[in-house]
Amino acid sequence: MIAFLNNIAESFVGFLAPKHCLVCNSVIDKENQIENMNYLCNKCYYNQQVAGSSESIINRMLASFEADNVAITYAYSLFSVHQTNFLDVIHHLKYSNLYKVGVEFGEILAQKVKLETDVVYDAIIPVPIHKTKKRERGYNQSTFIAKGVSKVLTCPVKEDLIIRAKYIESQTKMNAKQRVTNVQGIYQLPQEKSFYINKTFLIVDDVFTTGSTINSMAIELLNKGAKRIDCATLGLA
Repeated sequence: MIAFLNNIAESFVGFLAPKHCLVCNSVIDKENQIENMNYLCNKCYYNQQVAGSSESIINRMLASFEADNVAITYAYSLFSVHQTNFLDVIHHLKYSNLYKVGVEFGEILAQKVKLETDVVYDAIIPVPIHKTKKRERGYNQSTFIAKGVSKVLTCPVKEDLIIRAKYIESQTKMNAKQRVTNVQGIYQLPQEKSFYINKTFLIVDDVFTTGSTINSMAIELLNKGAKRIDCATLGLA
């Protein structure tokens, strides 16, 4: 009876405020909806270009870091955003208060993690943003992606293990070398060493570009005594 009433309620809400695909703007209904997917129609979802392998992602860091300074062991990413419309989804996540997009795609990202590894993570760390930027935007999109990952991996999200202490401008127009310099010295690890030592962490973000931000975080965590750092992103630029 409860399930029946829930179905009626969902149908009524869908009639009053139908869900629209963030890419093509078509109405998402039972005919074109993937199970548990509320923001992309099935056509747009399956038209997304799958991201490359972990090896190919980590190789990108070699353009910015010496091999001995690449601190990420394994990298996961869902979709390529190069010349695709998945950037539309990321834009809505970051700037349209559609943080639930992050949770939903975070769950999908976590399924990929489960398929590719049996590593047990001690904590998930969303890439932090400066408090000024968080105040302007109202939230950190990476936190909501991390929450989605956490729901599937049953691993805690820890935002207090590393913080961004320095405000920096957007890196969108910077090259790989400039990005590395730009993120130097911007992170602080405020907890006691016992919170980090011999731990395995998964860093989560929205888009992987050169990896300078994620790798800089990983270096700091390893210097604090962490055992292994992996990363997971929704998109690969």
